[in-house]
Amino acid sequence: MTNKRFFFLFLVFFLAVTAFNVTVWNLATRELLACRDGYCPGDLSRIGYITEVLVPKRFFVDLPRRHFDYRLWKGERVDVLTVGDSFSFGGGRSRNAFYQDYIASLHNLNVLNIPIYREDPVATVILLLNNGWLDRIKPRYILIEAVERSCIGGFAREMDFTASEPMEKIDRDYRRRIYDYETTLPVVGFVNDGNFKYVLYRLLYPFSDNAIFSKVYKVKLDRPLFSAGDGRILIFGAFDLLDLPKSNDATIGKLNENLNRLAGMLKERNIRLLFMPAPDKYNLYRDYLAEKKYPESRFFELLRAMPKGYGFIDTKRILGEELKKGTVDLYHPDDSHWSCKASERIFREWRFDDR
Repeated sequence: MTNKRFFFLFLVFFLAVTAFNVTVWNLATRELLACRDGYCPGDLSRIGYITEVLVPKRFFVDLPRRHFDYRLWKGERVDVLTVGDSFSFGGGRSRNAFYQDYIASLHNLNVLNIPIYREDPVATVILLLNNGWLDRIKPRYILIEAVERSCIGGFAREMDFTASEPMEKIDRDYRRRIYDYETTLPVVGFVNDGNFKYVLYRLLYPFSDNAIFSKVYKVKLDRPLFSAGDGRILIFGAFDLLDLPKSNDATIGKLNENLNRLAGMLKERNIRLLFMPAPDKYNLYRDYLAEKKYPESRFFELLRAMPKGYGFIDTKRILGEELKKGTVDLYHPDDSHWSCKASERIFREWRFDDR
């Protein structure tokens, strides 16, 4: 092959690759991979390169009261202390993304939100109990939130209820945290592997719910429960399915045992423990799938029947009642997190009393 021919073929290849990337980027992936003017795509649409249900959102609050961010907290009275995962830190990046603001606004309570320290919310509360910090702030309630899929691995294990850590060390970690809702997505150039994935997944999704290689499933509902597209497309993460077999009598029993033990320790300090698991998106919407080809979660049903010394906020039951009414967008169409509709519905029903 002559140098001239090689150069010509290389130039054709280069121009073809550039044209492909420019076209796909401008038609689709720019909206999936980048925030624009503060509006960001949902995590599931971004991971699965799915545009049909894409609803870019921006974070803002229009409620009369807001919770305290630990980094800005000046020692004000605390009625409710919350600790949890991304659902507790503006997951979804949208209007009124913090459920804590609904607690503050609907119940006129002071709410302080703290991050998980090291392992999980339960371990975090144990540390704060044993190092004396909870004795100083004296909250009336501690609300532990965790997404369903993380609960077995996080709480259904042997736990060290004597663990402690100096509050000064925890405080330093807390005050330098940057939360997801405060960040934007990394800058991505128009030439990127996402363009190839978008085309590949678009070709494969009609033949496979997860496009064979994707970490996001796309399935049909038997009725419209979202505002995006035709309302009948449900997307959820593969992680919703992975741990389903782990929810059984033994593991849920151990989880409940640990929470009851922690509730007893907190009760000695006149603190009421509340547990709020957030249902996996797949689990909440499973009853409305056009084809029920994947296993059913037993997490809430098993836990619901067990004796508890703590308050159980049964989010699946509460939100399930809304789905029966046909309420749309309890979870974001393009995201793994619930919306402000879900937060408001949950805390309009839940009462902060001694039940």
